[in-house]
Amino acid sequence: MEEINERDIVVMLISLEVEEIRILNDSDKLIKGDFLMYQMMRMLISKFNLEKEQKIIFLGKDGSLKWEGSVHSDHQIIFDKIDTMPMRRSEIRRGY
Repeated sequence: MEEINERDIVVMLISLEVEEIRILNDSDKLIKGDFLMYQMMRMLISKFNLEKEQKIIFLGKDGSLKWEGSVHSDHQIIFDKIDTMPMRRSEIRRGY
């Protein structure tokens, strides 16, 4: 979890079976029954074809797809990918 907290990212786990979103970061929030989050979940599932396979997707703060990969991807590869992104490189230079 420290690697996540070091980076300005939000990790969302979307569960199709129980139609919930879990946001993993400092608070580990579980969101069920929230209409806007439900709509966002359905949009993400549809846009990134998540009905057919589980995968990891990186969305930029602008909402564009930055990377997608297997849920079985090595965590270090994922964090290395994040660290190559321009905003993260800027954070590293500033000491964050």
